[in-house]
Amino acid sequence: MSRFAEPDGRFHAWPLYSLCFIVAAVQGMLLPVLALLLERQGLSAAANGLHAAFLYVGIMVAAPLSERLVRRWGYRSVLVTGGSLLAGTLFFYPLWTSPAVWVVLRVLSGMGAEILHYAAHLWLTVRSPADRRGRIVSLYGMAYGLGFGVGPLVLPLLAFGPWVPFAAAAVFLVVALSLVWINPSERPPRVSDRRPALSLSLYARTWRLAYLALLPPALFGWMEATLTSLFPVYGARTGLAEGWVSVSLSAFTISSLVLQLPLAMAGDRWGRARLLPLLIAAGAVLFFLMPAAGRGMPLLVMMAVAGALVGSIYTLGLAYAADLVPKSLLPTANALSTIGFSVASIAGPNLGGLAMSHLHPWALFWVIGGPFAGYVALAWGSHWKRRARRTSARTPTLREERSVEA
Repeated sequence: MSRFAEPDGRFHAWPLYSLCFIVAAVQGMLLPVLALLLERQGLSAAANGLHAAFLYVGIMVAAPLSERLVRRWGYRSVLVTGGSLLAGTLFFYPLWTSPAVWVVLRVLSGMGAEILHYAAHLWLTVRSPADRRGRIVSLYGMAYGLGFGVGPLVLPLLAFGPWVPFAAAAVFLVVALSLVWINPSERPPRVSDRRPALSLSLYARTWRLAYLALLPPALFGWMEATLTSLFPVYGARTGLAEGWVSVSLSAFTISSLVLQLPLAMAGDRWGRARLLPLLIAAGAVLFFLMPAAGRGMPLLVMMAVAGALVGSIYTLGLAYAADLVPKSLLPTANALSTIGFSVASIAGPNLGGLAMSHLHPWALFWVIGGPFAGYVALAWGSHWKRRARRTSARTPTLREERSVEA
């Protein structure tokens, strides 16, 4: 079915972690800086939020493209291509301040970041041994989370001019890209069968093998985008002070980083197939119970616990996918997970906003918890279906029983 390329040369993971941190910081910088600059231009809050969604459009468009590029050019070349595209957009943001032009630049920024993240994450996953895959992938997730949290700290640089944050980000990005060249040039394992109809069949086969691993990244995107976009609205409509809104969201993010590595190591030891449904089930329960927490410290504690338990499901899902599919299908699995993440990140805030408008502000947590509960039901049903198959395979048929008796 497939043959596996033997790696040549010594591989270093730290340049990929460093690059992930810088790119995530750039993404974390772009969202608040552009929102503030658009606010100064008089753009409404609704239009500002819609404008930000085009970053996810770029990510979604780039996902299937990234797979083809990595298979053809290899990891390192695609990393540099994506990073160069992202750095190029940083140069043009200060030159053209038109919101329409920035829509195009946001899409290109999302594409560049996704192409880079795709190649870096896939490279790490393919290179990592199975018994340490979870912790290696989780370190990449931690680098992303830390970078995304650091990004907004460059907001004060706007006082020196609107071009300063973009120039600083571009310089750091170019330096981080140069570090990648210490690793050898490699490509993912090849699929031997290259028939014209193979592309769609690869997606279908990968989904059939690993759908339980590909859904957690989509759940993470659904949760992260919906909570980040609408929790401030929930706070305003329920009388929660802005300070508590900010602290609660920070607690959710920070706690998710604290348990990234321990949960990844637990997955390596006890199995991600067991751990993921348990974490997602706990998340569903916590989200459903959050309206009862009221305001203040109880809500803060619940947000922190929820972040700690479900903040790792993205990286755990990708590591789980690597357990379920051969290495030749990992590029396809990563593309599918990114598409699911992007679609969920766009759909979640829209459905959550509708539910809050027509039902109750508490519906925010119902919208987040519902898909989590659906995944648990799906995983439970799949477990019992596999168990029934194994039982039936071990149970002799009537004809076999008669032949034994004879």
